[in-house]
Amino acid sequence: MSVDELDSLKNIIGQFISVNSFFSTSDKRSTALFLLGDLTTQIDLERVLFEIDADPNIVTTKPFAKISKHSYFPDESEVLFTTGSIFR
Repeated sequence: MSVDELDSLKNIIGQFISVNSFFSTSDKRSTALFLLGDLTTQIDLERVLFEIDADPNIVTTKPFAKISKHSYFPDESEVLFTTGSIFR
């Protein structure tokens, strides 16, 4: 994520944000950390790990789905959030 994007997010902590594209995640922390990769060669980019608490038993509409069984990489334990998902 660019430094400017990260600064913008820091300025709105606690407020709602909407994602304007699909948002691919993993429910395994170790996988998420691995996928962050090494950005030491990237200029003006920050590695960012979002922790999302999305309980499918509580949420009445489900803007996300576990798609591991449809993925080319099922071990990544991928969860996909739809366009327009709102986070806080």
